[in-house]
Amino acid sequence: MKPIRGGLLSGVGVVGALLALSPAVSWAAYPGANGLIAYSTGDIYRSSSSGEIFTISPAGGDPTQLTDNAIADTEPSWSADGRRLTFIRGSAYIDQSQNVWTMSADGTDQRQVTHRATPESSPSFSPGGARIVMTRGWNTQGNIVIVRTDGTDPVRLTSDREARDPAFSPNGRRIVFSGAPREERERGIWVMRRDGTHKRLLRANPNADNPDFDPDGSHIVFHRVSNCDGHTCDDDVILMRSDGRRKRAITDIAKEPVFSPNGHRIAAAWFSCDALTETCHSKLLTFDRHGTDGRVVTDSIASPSWQPIPQP
Repeated sequence: MKPIRGGLLSGVGVVGALLALSPAVSWAAYPGANGLIAYSTGDIYRSSSSGEIFTISPAGGDPTQLTDNAIADTEPSWSADGRRLTFIRGSAYIDQSQNVWTMSADGTDQRQVTHRATPESSPSFSPGGARIVMTRGWNTQGNIVIVRTDGTDPVRLTSDREARDPAFSPNGRRIVFSGAPREERERGIWVMRRDGTHKRLLRANPNADNPDFDPDGSHIVFHRVSNCDGHTCDDDVILMRSDGRRKRAITDIAKEPVFSPNGHRIAAAWFSCDALTETCHSKLLTFDRHGTDGRVVTDSIASPSWQPIPQP
């Protein structure tokens, strides 16, 4: 790992075979003061129907549970005004049914956005909050689709089912995503206009995913799997300019990175997995943009998203 290695976070390896089962996830970092961090629970690597959504202060403390359902609620993502969350309800492992929902910041006013028998994942609000971009399909079998918050007017932005993890830029003009816009194109971190035109490869790497713009749109953070030895892999968090230049790894023990609304810190998930039992344990971390000053916020998390509190 980079600067965080040592003490509580040292000696972490993630089972390579389990990484292939990870769902696509994505979040948008919109500017503002730092609010609560939303996250989901449950073992995202197994055929689980469990998982609930919580919020917690970045300083830690007692979390607040927002959902309580017999089926999984996962992948929360904040709106730009910090008042609503979009999330996924259902388990593709169980019955192939995963749909996009929204709710208020306190867990009330839950509304179903999409009604499909096929899995959907990685929902993210547009800056104005009128649309949601998502992955329709599973892992490398997905396309990026944008819909209104009532589920109408769906527009597919990619083809041939190779794209995932979409997130809007803070100004709403671009969407960053991972995979490839078409099956024959090179996989990596891509960017396109919000209407799906002018697709451009920023970084070629088939093991790169979960990209997120910083709140001023000047940089992108993403996750990359590297240094696999058959049993463990490094989970690199990579920071680069939004044009793909000046790439650097800031840690090799975390995944699912997302910027804080003030742009000074990054929240991410730390996973430790047992190859024999195929079980994983996780923690929610935050660290600065250099990968230093690492702080553990809570245990048993996945898919963090940091609430923006707009400032006048």
